[in-house]
Amino acid sequence: MKRLLALLIGITLIMLLMAGCGGEKKEAFNWAGSDVTVDTVKKALEQKTPAKPVFSDTDFPQNITDVQVLDNVAKPGQKNILIYYKSGTVWDETDFVKRVGGTAIQVGSVLFTNPKIEQVALFAQTEMTDQYGKKSLEVGAKIVLSREIAEKVDWKGLADRHTADPANIYHLAKDYYIHPGILRNVKLDKVKL
Repeated sequence: MKRLLALLIGITLIMLLMAGCGGEKKEAFNWAGSDVTVDTVKKALEQKTPAKPVFSDTDFPQNITDVQVLDNVAKPGQKNILIYYKSGTVWDETDFVKRVGGTAIQVGSVLFTNPKIEQVALFAQTEMTDQYGKKSLEVGAKIVLSREIAEKVDWKGLADRHTADPANIYHLAKDYYIHPGILRNVKLDKVKL
C-alpha cells in the first residue's frame, strides 16, 4: 500500500513538472507600452484595475458595446478613446450617476497608464422610455477625462474619496453630461453636482 501511494505521488509530481516545463510561457500584457487599438484597449480594461471604487458598474467591462480609437487632432501621435457601455442594474438615478462616476475612475486608472492616451470619454447607455412607451438605448451619462487631469490624480485616493464624494469625478472631468430625464431625479444632497 505504501509503495502504491509513493508511486502515485511520484507520477503526480512528474506530471506537474512536465506540465510546467513543456508549455509555452505567455508574455504578460503590457498596456503602457502597447499600440493603442480597439483590441488593446479592451484587453487593458480586462486586466486587474489599479483603482476600483465601491460605486462602479459591476458588469464592466463585459458590458462594453463599442470602443473607438481616434487620433487627437491637437496632439499628433496621441489618441482619444471613446467607450460606450450598457449600464448594469442600479437602484435609482442617484445610484446610476454614482456608478458611472466610479466606472470612469476605474477606466481612467487603467487607460492613462499608456502615455499615448490624451483623452478618454465614457458613455453610459441606459434604457429610456419615451412618453409613448417606446424604449430605446440612450446615453444616460458621459464623462470626459483628459491627460492633464489624469497626471494630477492619485487614482486609488480618488477611488476611496468617491465613496464619500461621488460628484468629485464630475467636477474634475473635462466635460460631463447627464440626461435631463435622469438628472431631474438625482438626489443632489447625495451627489452634489
